[in-house]
Amino acid sequence: MESEVSADTIEDIVTCWEGDEGMELHHENGIKTDNLVPKHSYVPWVTFNDVRTIEFSLQSTMHFENFVIYSTPLNRRNLF
Repeated sequence: MESEVSADTIEDIVTCWEGDEGMELHHENGIKTDNLVPKHSYVPWVTFNDVRTIEFSLQSTMHFENFVIYSTPLNRRNLF
């Protein structure tokens, strides 16, 4: 699936990334990464709702869109 991203959207992303909000989000995620249990040992280290499982890692790297769609509580039963 391909989608086009507008120049305005790209500009908004760059503005966030380079600004205080982007730096704060980056810092917060760094703290979360440092506090993962178990500690991450490779990338990508997929967590979903603060949980990491081998199933999540495999499904998210092989079929990311399906993983996101079917990982919602209402659709969880359809994931595996």
